Amino acid sequence: MIPITKPQFNDDELKEIKEVLDSGWAVRGEKTAELERLISEYTGAKYVIATTSCTTALHLALLALGIKAGDEVIVPAFTWVATANVVEMVGATPVFCDIDLNTYNLNTDLIEKLITKRTKAIIPVHLFGLSADMDEVMKIARKHKLKVVEDAACALGTFYEGKHVGTIGNVGCFSLHPRKAITTGEGGFITTNSKKLYDLMFSLHDHGAPKFDKVGYNYRMNDIQGAVGVAQMRKLEDILAKRQEKAQIYNSNIGYGVPIVPCYSNHTYQSYVIDLGWAGNKRVIKKLAEKGIAARQGTQCVSELPYYRDKYQQDCPSARIAEKVTLTLPLFAEMTKEEQLKVIKEVNELFKPYQT
Repeated sequence: MIPITKPQFNDDELKEIKEVLDSGWAVRGEKTAELERLISEYTGAKYVIATTSCTTALHLALLALGIKAGDEVIVPAFTWVATANVVEMVGATPVFCDIDLNTYNLNTDLIEKLITKRTKAIIPVHLFGLSADMDEVMKIARKHKLKVVEDAACALGTFYEGKHVGTIGNVGCFSLHPRKAITTGEGGFITTNSKKLYDLMFSLHDHGAPKFDKVGYNYRMNDIQGAVGVAQMRKLEDILAKRQEKAQIYNSNIGYGVPIVPCYSNHTYQSYVIDLGWAGNKRVIKKLAEKGIAARQGTQCVSELPYYRDKYQQDCPSARIAEKVTLTLPLFAEMTKEEQLKVIKEVNELFKPYQT
C-alpha cells in the first residue's frame, strides 16, 4: 500500500536521541530549547513554546487570551475537529464560518455576519498548508477588537505575503504530528511576538510554574521528542522542496481538480488535496485502496459531526460539499517516481467517466 504520508527518519534522529538518553535527562531540557530556537529563527517569531500537540497549543492560546464561558469564537466549518474542540474546552461557543471552495479556507466575506457582542476571537486555519487570507482576517479583527489565533497545524513553511503564518495574529499554533512535513511523533508548538502572552503560556504549559498562582497543565514536550524535532528541523527545507517538487508533478499530470494557490501564499502541501467534483470521494477512496493506494477525504465538516450538529445546528453548505468531494493523495518526501506515477495513472483512470 502506498501510504498517505511517511516521515523521513534516518541516523540523524538516532544521534540526537542518544545524546538525550546518555545525558540521563529526558524531560523538557536542552534539546527542546534548541528546537524552539530553530523554529524561532525559521519563522521569525520572537517566542516559541514546544508543546505536546497543536491541540494543547490552541488550548493554551485561548486560555492566555482570556477566552471563557459565555464568549464566542469564529472557526471554519471545514477543519480537523480539534479547532472547535479547544473552544469547547475553555467553555466558549464555536461559531462555524463556511469556507471558500477554491481554497478550503475561511470565506472572509462571511465573517462579519457572524460577529455578535459575545464574539471575542477568530481562529483562521491555514488548511493543508495554504494560508488563509490574513489581510482580511486581521482587518475584521482590528475593526471589532477581536483576538486572532492562527491554527497553523498544517503550515510550517507557509508564508503569507512573505511573512510566516503564525506570526500575524496574536498567537500561532502548529502540529508536529506524523502527517505533517516534519514530526516528533506527537507534538506541536506555539509562536507569538508578545512577551506577556509568552510568559503566561509558558507558565500554563508547566503546571502554572514558577509562581503556581494559577491552574496550569502538563503540556510540556519531552527532550526525546525535542531531539527528534531538532534533527527534523535541520531537514525541513529539503523536505519541503521535495514535497513541492512532487506536488508540481501532480499539478501537471492529474487531470482534474488540482489545488488553487492564490498569489498571497505559497503552498507547502501538507496534504495534497484535489476536488473530485460530482465524482464524490467514498467510491474513489475504495477503488484506490483496491489498487494499493491509500487516500482520504480532505478533512471534516465539523459542524456536521454529531456533537456539534446536535448542539448548534449551524449550516455550512460549502463545508458539507468539501467533505464529500475532496480527496487527499499520497505525498511525502521519499515517495518514489514509480509510486507517484502509479497514483497518477490510477487517479486519471477513475476520473475518465467524469470528464467532459
